Amino acid sequence: MAQIDFEALLNAQAKVLKLVASGRPLGICLDTICREIEGLLSDDGVKSSILILNDQSLVHGAAPSLPTAYCDAINGVQIGDNVGSCGTAAFTARPVYVDDIASSREWKDFADLALSFDLKACWSTPIISSNNAVLGTFAVYYDHVKKPEKHHLDLIEFFQSLCAVSIEKDQMLQREIELNASLLASVNKLQAFGTVMPDLAFVLDEEGTYVDVYGADDNLLYRDLQKIMGKKISDVFPEEETANFIKVIEESLRSGSIQKYEYMLTVPKGEVVFEARVAPVEHYDVNNPEKKHIIWLARDITDRKLNQLEIEKLAFFDPLTDLPNRRLLMDRLGETIKRVRRHQEVAALIFLDLDNFKAINDSIGHSGGDRVLKQVARVLEDTLRDADTLARIGGDEFVILLESFEDSPDRMHDEAKRVCERIIKNLKVEFSVSGKKFSVGASLGVSLIQGENITADAILGHADIAMYDAKKQGKGRLCFYGND
Repeated sequence: MAQIDFEALLNAQAKVLKLVASGRPLGICLDTICREIEGLLSDDGVKSSILILNDQSLVHGAAPSLPTAYCDAINGVQIGDNVGSCGTAAFTARPVYVDDIASSREWKDFADLALSFDLKACWSTPIISSNNAVLGTFAVYYDHVKKPEKHHLDLIEFFQSLCAVSIEKDQMLQREIELNASLLASVNKLQAFGTVMPDLAFVLDEEGTYVDVYGADDNLLYRDLQKIMGKKISDVFPEEETANFIKVIEESLRSGSIQKYEYMLTVPKGEVVFEARVAPVEHYDVNNPEKKHIIWLARDITDRKLNQLEIEKLAFFDPLTDLPNRRLLMDRLGETIKRVRRHQEVAALIFLDLDNFKAINDSIGHSGGDRVLKQVARVLEDTLRDADTLARIGGDEFVILLESFEDSPDRMHDEAKRVCERIIKNLKVEFSVSGKKFSVGASLGVSLIQGENITADAILGHADIAMYDAKKQGKGRLCFYGND
């Protein structure tokens, strides 16, 4: 069975996340996703496609390898049952994997179109947003009849999550663009801003006194409006916040330029992160035109911050179990190796692979198997210390980096053995999915981390070899690399 190239997968992920984080156009992000998965699959005749759900229609997102005429033909198709793999997947919010378009029920009205472009298999999965709404579909086509294997499904699921992040980020930017366009079209720009933008605008004099307040939701105000007007900042906020706000105001008046400032307040809406843009305003008071004023524009960027955190989470954590992924594991392993070299200590890495997990997947399906993996992850977390690193690096493979350090290989050997024995014991429980009970065992391989010439890749490889030695000896076994 083919294996996923995890190094290439991490590079693909980093490339896409960099495009998303830098605000590149959605088409470029989606086109990159398609090209990356096609490269990772590296199968003859593979072509990928991303369609975006617009009301009840699927419109073109990206398909760099599909014929343009085919993309034009399906652009705008209404979703529903038996509307090919993508239309059905978007309608049912479930994956639709068709290995033979010519004989597929879902393709009965579209088979001739697909076959005319030599498209004979299509695996489609819905792109699901962070609030569980369908955003579109992510599909892989083949020019020959083909049934997906587990590594195909793992890759599709991974890239589906990157599609969701890209589309949601674009939708957020588009909403901001539309609101800004409304503002520019308004005759009374300041009043229009308070009407169409979910922001607050405060006008303050040079002494920090509130002169006017324009804005949206009162739930974003730190104090009631009647308790703000005519008051100084020092009358409204605690001393520390007051000092920070006054510093921003003074810098704006001194430099005559816009100042940006992020801050957090607890308001009626809850804990909100604001982005302030502060600019001087000339001749604001007609009765005292020489008096200096500033306008303080406060925007609620809480959702944006949460999205940024989610992007960072995708880069370093497994989306299924929320455990560290391979990238974060290798970073921490690198730090462990530095300490081992510096202090002439010994550490240990454990490679864990579940026994007979394929049988579970075959019995209850891929989604059911995912639920078992989540339960296994929780058992392993409860077994280990908080300081230990538990990572999922793909499929049913977990890696444990022990935080303990010893001054001799024998003592580290004994410590790692005790941990492994606890894991084997604690996994001897029944896991329940959809009313069915499953027993899950594990084979474990351990590599001691010691010496001057060790590398992270070598340590992981040694633990992997030891794990396979354990599997050869039977279920629920433990082996050390280079040891019996």
